[in-house]
Amino acid sequence: MRTPFIALLSVAILPAVCGAQGRAGARWTPLLVTVGETVDIDFAGVERTNGTVLTWLRWDLDRKGPELTGEYRVERVELDCAHARIRVLGAWLARRPGARMAATPTVLPPSDTTRKAIALVLTPSDTTWHTYSGGSLGAQAVREACRRLTSA
Repeated sequence: MRTPFIALLSVAILPAVCGAQGRAGARWTPLLVTVGETVDIDFAGVERTNGTVLTWLRWDLDRKGPELTGEYRVERVELDCAHARIRVLGAWLARRPGARMAATPTVLPPSDTTRKAIALVLTPSDTTWHTYSGGSLGAQAVREACRRLTSA
């Protein structure tokens, strides 16, 4: 009985892990570009549901950092554009192309070069619906994503 459960669990999480790591089909388009941050959206990964939109956001919050290190935070999100709110369904840290992983507690040690992304553990408060405070980078990203998604 144990083998079918493990196989089922593997099949259930495989799309999420592969989605973050192998975003080969992603079409990243800049949503916001500031002096030090960029937020991109993947228009190839858009799914429309009952009044919400599922998509991928890529947050580069340290563009001024050293070129040889750095990561993106890649999130699978659900947007409720009618209420300007968002919830995170999954999150990963992914290396910038050509970057080495920084030595922080949330990333793999430098000797592990086999993985491209690291799944982040989300708390229940991370995955509930929320709105960002007005004028924040998150609020601007949600507003711009919804503007582009509803006009497409």
